Amino acid sequence: MQILDTDTTNYYQGAGAWAGTEAWISVSTASLPDWSYTAPDWTSGRTYRIVVKCRDAANNWQTVFDTHTFTFDNEGPLSGITNPDNGDLLPDLTSIDGTAADTPAGVDKIEIMLIKVSGTTEYWTGTTFSTTTTWVVYDVSNGNSISWSYTTLPDWNAEGDNDYRVKVRGVDILGNTGNETSWINFTVDVTEP
Repeated sequence: MQILDTDTTNYYQGAGAWAGTEAWISVSTASLPDWSYTAPDWTSGRTYRIVVKCRDAANNWQTVFDTHTFTFDNEGPLSGITNPDNGDLLPDLTSIDGTAADTPAGVDKIEIMLIKVSGTTEYWTGTTFSTTTTWVVYDVSNGNSISWSYTTLPDWNAEGDNDYRVKVRGVDILGNTGNETSWINFTVDVTEP
């Protein structure tokens, strides 16, 4: 078996080592026709090619090799909030906006945690506030770099004057969840002077 990191053109040498020298790794044949090999530590975002060839008891090598190429991705999107700004004092808020980027898989959804912090902490569910910790799921157009705008927000007038916090995280199409953003703190003041 041969494993090539096509991005660096390094071959897996076994025992965790990679080098530019082409290498073939022997695998156990104790359980033929099935066999397995403990995978090396893959690097997210890199493309790998695995080539397998076999030899019979008469020392004849397979002439057509079995080749598989794949890209490994175990990291979630990088997300950010562009609206509101931290510390904003607002009479209304019509959308929470942001960006997200993920390669190679692409962004699938944004998870938003919006909490009301005046009095008892309550979490926005997409329709009402609840004391149950909630991430609201917002499906977005798949893409490697996107801008998004979430508009299913509370009736600020019905909620009255309150302090709020919001943070987000992205999820890619493979289900990898990215890191949460920092909290954005803002106040909605709907009371006239």
